[in-house]
Formats: sequence, structure tokens, C-alpha cells
Amino acid sequence: MTRSPEFVLDYLVETELLAEDVLADKQQIVDLDRKRNSNREALAALHNKVTAPINNPNKTWLNFGGVFIKVSQVSSSPRV
Repeated sequence: MTRSPEFVLDYLVETELLAEDVLADKQQIVDLDRKRNSNREALAALHNKVTAPINNPNKTWLNFGGVFIKVSQVSSSPRV
């Protein structure tokens, strides 16, 4: 059974478009994983208080969307 050249070309174009969608989704997954990992590292740094300035170990600078905010660090021990 022979197929017309137009049918084959349309099939190949559709396959290529679907492949591009798959590759774009894979790249988005990689980008989101990098962001998740950097958030995990930042939370660990805050928990371990490695980001506190030397002159004031109870304060930390945070960046929220390009805005820097100086906040007090909360101790991890429960208050009684």
C-alpha cells in the first residue's frame, strides 16, 4: 500500500511538532528541578544560619523578586 507524498509529509511534520513539545517539556522539568534544588539549598543555609552577617548573627538578608529584606532568624528550638 503506497501513501501519497503529501500524506507522508504531513505525518512527518506532525511527528516533528510533537517531538518539539516533548523536548520543551523535558527542558521545563530540568529548569524546575534546578529551581527546586536552589530553594532547598537556600532553606538549608537559613536553617544552618550560614547566611548571617558576621557583625549581626541574628539577621539575614532575603531576596524576594529583586527586593532585599533584612529579617531576624527564628531559632529552630521550640519555645516553652
